[in-house]
Amino acid sequence: MSIKYSDSGFLDGADETKKLSFDVSGVTTGTTRTITMPDGDTKLYTGDGTSGQILTSGGTGVAPTFQTAAGGDNTPSFRAYMTAGQSFANGVYVKLTLNATSWDTDSAFNTSTYRFTVPTGKAGKYHFDARWVSATVSSNPTYHIVPYKNGGALSGGHHSTGISGVSGRSSYSLIDVFTLNLSVGDYVEFYAVHDDSVSSAQENEYQTYLEGFRLAGV
Repeated sequence: MSIKYSDSGFLDGADETKKLSFDVSGVTTGTTRTITMPDGDTKLYTGDGTSGQILTSGGTGVAPTFQTAAGGDNTPSFRAYMTAGQSFANGVYVKLTLNATSWDTDSAFNTSTYRFTVPTGKAGKYHFDARWVSATVSSNPTYHIVPYKNGGALSGGHHSTGISGVSGRSSYSLIDVFTLNLSVGDYVEFYAVHDDSVSSAQENEYQTYLEGFRLAGV
């Protein structure tokens, strides 16, 4: 193959409609930029990829491509919380009305049904932590927070977190941390139950929340 050079750039000697030109308009005025060739054959490839991707080798003789990094990132990720208090009778498992989000990367938490649902393509292991703050405490009650998966209380090692024998306090909080292996369409909710001698327990808004994220690389 022969190459010619003209004012319009480099030309293919066999087909001068094929041209290569260099655009230096982005170089700072008065600055020289240098391209240094390695001591070996070199190929140039096009494409910028997208956010979070890395340039991955395709092997000998195969062009590299931009691909999602192994393990991905920690999304979906969300934090849902209450903007108003909630009352319920003792002995009743009640889903907490987490009606607002601080963030929700994949719009996967529904603030009307108060549940997180695994989006398409986002199955995997998820880490969650939950906090419930009650503003009503009588003498020696027992309180529990219970994570639910697909409409049922978690079992097989995922049990409720509780506190009992509390008295003389105006409020207290419970925290539960758990990890679940979830498939697309699985959903997680947050329930609480108590046997306080008063007829209801009033949650502190904003301080009661459920948050979670997908674990990368597992």
